[in-house]
Amino acid sequence: MQESIDRNPPRLEDKRIRDILFNTFKNKGFLDGWRQTYPDEIQFIYWSSNELMSASRLDRIYVSNKTYRKCHQWEIIQTPSWTDHSAVSVHYYPHDKVKKGTGQWCFNVTLLKNPEIVTDLKGFVDHSLKVFKRRVKKLESAKSQRKIHSRSQKVVDCFQKMMNELREFPKTKQNENGQNKNKLKEKLLRRIIKMDKEQRTPRRIKKLSDLKRRLGGRRLNTCTWCPLRTSSSLM
Repeated sequence: MQESIDRNPPRLEDKRIRDILFNTFKNKGFLDGWRQTYPDEIQFIYWSSNELMSASRLDRIYVSNKTYRKCHQWEIIQTPSWTDHSAVSVHYYPHDKVKKGTGQWCFNVTLLKNPEIVTDLKGFVDHSLKVFKRRVKKLESAKSQRKIHSRSQKVVDCFQKMMNELREFPKTKQNENGQNKNKLKEKLLRRIIKMDKEQRTPRRIKKLSDLKRRLGGRRLNTCTWCPLRTSSSLM
């Protein structure tokens, strides 16, 4: 049971059943948090494979008014490749009950499913290790105490630089992948809204299907990044 804004093409629902359902939620003090935050925005998280290539906003998070005031950053996020639709995400902060820790950095292994990223990562590691080994070799050949101290510091600096760049690598790739994914998603949304006024011919449906498949491929390569405090001892 959905409002017309949450389906494409819109489907006529039984008005009596719809009113009963939504009034029940309203009387109990519950609301659709995402729709409350974005009352006029059109977003879809599921595209069917039927002959119409219909779309809808499936996932909902219904919360009370009291809980809604403690929520922020309502958004639609991409999910793992084994799911058939995206999800609704929200940050919930009960007042005076959240203790934020320092956290630890970790490498997101979902990046390794992308062959292009694996190739770039191998090239980066190979180059960094060559530079690091040259520094170590110079340290081993040092004779005086002054040179030992100076070259030891260069080895440490080289290692720290390598680790910092390695930590930035997933973030950079995520941003690149996210930008491409958003462009595809916006293009798909524009096209599916445009088709409201046109007949859904096989050729037009194929265009939607191709865009959906490309967007699905992007979801395979999506990663999550948490900008937490890092420590070189983790690698």
